[in-house]
Amino acid sequence: MAKEKYKLLAIAPFKGFRDFLLQEIQKNPNVDIDIYSATLHETRDLISTLDLTKYEAVISRGRSGRIIKEMSPIPVINVDFSSFDILRALQLAMLTTQKKIAFVSYFDLSDNIHFLCELLHYKTEILVPPSPSSDEEMEALVKTLYEKDGVRLFVGDGACIHHAHKLNVDAVLVTTGPESMQKAVAEAIELCEMRRTVIAENHFYKAIIENSSLPLAIFNAKKQLLHSNLFTSHYKSGIHEELQGRIPKLQLHGHIKFTVFSDETAWKISGEQLHHENKEYYLFHVADSIPTVFAQSEFWKTIDCDTAKSSLALVTKNPIYQDYWQKALRVVDGKTPVVICGAPGNGKTVFSHALYASSNYTNNPLIEIDCFHLNERQCEKLFKDERSPLFETNHMILFKNLNALTTILQNKFCYYFENLELTSRNKVICTFNGDMGNLIASNQFSQNLSYLICGFTLQLPSLNSRPELIVSIARSCLNELNQELPIQLAGFAPEALQLLQEHHWEYGIAQFQTILKQLAIHSNGQYITAENVRTILSDLSSANQSTRSELSLDLHQPLDAIMKDIISLVLEEENMNQTKAAKRLGISRSTLWKRLQEA
Repeated sequence: MAKEKYKLLAIAPFKGFRDFLLQEIQKNPNVDIDIYSATLHETRDLISTLDLTKYEAVISRGRSGRIIKEMSPIPVINVDFSSFDILRALQLAMLTTQKKIAFVSYFDLSDNIHFLCELLHYKTEILVPPSPSSDEEMEALVKTLYEKDGVRLFVGDGACIHHAHKLNVDAVLVTTGPESMQKAVAEAIELCEMRRTVIAENHFYKAIIENSSLPLAIFNAKKQLLHSNLFTSHYKSGIHEELQGRIPKLQLHGHIKFTVFSDETAWKISGEQLHHENKEYYLFHVADSIPTVFAQSEFWKTIDCDTAKSSLALVTKNPIYQDYWQKALRVVDGKTPVVICGAPGNGKTVFSHALYASSNYTNNPLIEIDCFHLNERQCEKLFKDERSPLFETNHMILFKNLNALTTILQNKFCYYFENLELTSRNKVICTFNGDMGNLIASNQFSQNLSYLICGFTLQLPSLNSRPELIVSIARSCLNELNQELPIQLAGFAPEALQLLQEHHWEYGIAQFQTILKQLAIHSNGQYITAENVRTILSDLSSANQSTRSELSLDLHQPLDAIMKDIISLVLEEENMNQTKAAKRLGISRSTLWKRLQEA
């Protein structure tokens, strides 16, 4: 599509101005111009009869240009006197026999005049009085120079020449040459281009704002904030810095969704990259704040795709997961719910993050809810408040530690899962400590809830059940550590691997990976030795002993306090598994939960 021509208006104070302007316009086929001839005294009346809104800029000169600026709603380019223009006029003036010449103009050009006269060795006296500020002052000045100073030749602009001719005195007009005209036309085109850009951007912003029902912020390609209406609500200034920091990720993906937290609230935000007039913009929509109960609690958070991708290598390169990973990939993109069961520390959360990073749900953040920290009040908010993350669509939602739900909360989950159609709107993944079938058989977990969430179930093996894989897992992890840390290890001494195989990994694969990282950091040679392993495992045993001693009972305190300490000690030993802790304490799981609430 051809660009629309620039539409200019020109007011020519003399014929030569018009002719030079037309010559310059002919060099620019993308410009249309209307030229009117008018003296300084005719300019105001002429402008009042014209519809200036048809034009993008006005070109004029001298005092006429100043008058037009006062009346015009569009930009005015005032053609300046160039040194060439002044020099031509002075050269013409020197051809006369007059001994006294005056240079009079509305513009202060005294420095230019004196410099040119010295440069060219003019012997004639040239008076350069201070510039007048009105037509009355111009008339009075010319008359005074003529009558009192004996000036018989005036050089200047149109107003000076007009009043000199009224006295029948010779005068030389400073005309506008091609150099000045070329500069003026170029300036007019540049100004029109800038004006069109600003108008187009304003229309662009207006369309975005009018089509959005949410508060928003717009940044340009330089990450500068162009527009924001976030302060119409209770947003803090820090959110703009947070949005600005997300632009590199938006440049990479084109569209992102994330959640921003503060001490008081949280915001659900979507960002998209836009293109307009060959320029890039970054638009962020900010949803209404999520209720304070969500923002302040530990029971939920969001995870973006880039963060979750760090789990992929831990899962796909770990031999203990390989068969399970291939099975899970078959259902990762649909809406079929997935349950991942296993012992504490066997990587259920890492496995879930890796599934999210491999799914088609990565345009939205992963919503992670930890049921261990969920109470009845939070559950009500989670499922009833429309600003809750559970009211999103096409998200992946991870419910961690589903086994930690009390009987009351299990029943609530059943009710809300059915009525909110959660599993048909979103991809639901649940992690479960232990064997769900055993807990259902012992009436410790709701069979109805299991029907709603168990579209596909994985029972991840514990590391202790597959000691033959420890060697390959260790080598795979060491390869990753060589890339992550400033180390280069070649492998393990045979006895070191044997010690790792024989150790009981109480907290599963997560603990094993942590120990391997410590071994890599503290190793002095290219191989991890048996002595390295013994030292690290000894420190681990001492730390566990210290933790248990810190939880020893103080029998001198009241009975209620002793009971609380007993519950804390048993929970710690059972890795915070409430079902196992209740069983050891000889109480029901609901009774244990009530005790925890009282604590």
